[in-house]
Amino acid sequence: MMSIESKLGLDKYVCDEQSHIALDAQVCEGCKKRYCLTVCPARVYRQEEGSDAIQVEHLACLECGTCIAACEAGGLSWRYPQGGFGVKYRFA
Repeated sequence: MMSIESKLGLDKYVCDEQSHIALDAQVCEGCKKRYCLTVCPARVYRQEEGSDAIQVEHLACLECGTCIAACEAGGLSWRYPQGGFGVKYRFA
């Protein structure tokens, strides 16, 4: 049985310079729950050390939409990457 890390390693990413994820810094700074930091299976969101700011690494996004479902504060804007870009799933 393959581990989740091994399965994710099969995926191919076609990277786009333009992010398909945007955060509203004011809304995110006021958010106390910050579910985005824990629900994303690809760990796209992380908190800057020594700061309340959240950083986004859109290139690692699995396009699952979990972050949108979990963001109660409404500070997250997410769309699929433009055509030809994003994750391409491959199965073993």
